Amino acid sequence: MSLGAAEVEAFLADYAASYERLDGDAVAAHCGLPLAIAQGGQVFGFPEAEPLRDNMRKLCAVYAQAGLQRAAPRLEQLTLLGDHDAFALVHWRLTRADGSLIQAFRTGYQLQRQQGEMKILYVTAFSESLHAMREATP
Repeated sequence: MSLGAAEVEAFLADYAASYERLDGDAVAAHCGLPLAIAQGGQVFGFPEAEPLRDNMRKLCAVYAQAGLQRAAPRLEQLTLLGDHDAFALVHWRLTRADGSLIQAFRTGYQLQRQQGEMKILYVTAFSESLHAMREATP
């Protein structure tokens, strides 16, 4: 069975819920190994689970400090690449409990269904700014 938009959107909703719980381990569980993250002209590789979990815990700590309450993904583009792979371009809105915007950004994801589960293999974080998020912290 080929991947489709409904499956990818359900995956993104679950991924977002992990961020909303500020659960770095659950965020990392959505990723395959090895995982690569491209950001700011650099590529960061995570061939093993523990460094990946540690990275996602740190990211969730930044989000917690910014007051994250809601992480809302919107699938902008989906390119299916055979039966098991896809590229997804996602627009994210991160907001606080009062509805104020922490940050809006877009991220690209290389996805693959592995043993029946969707996993993120490659992230291109081309417009998220953790520096700007830290400055916007209430």
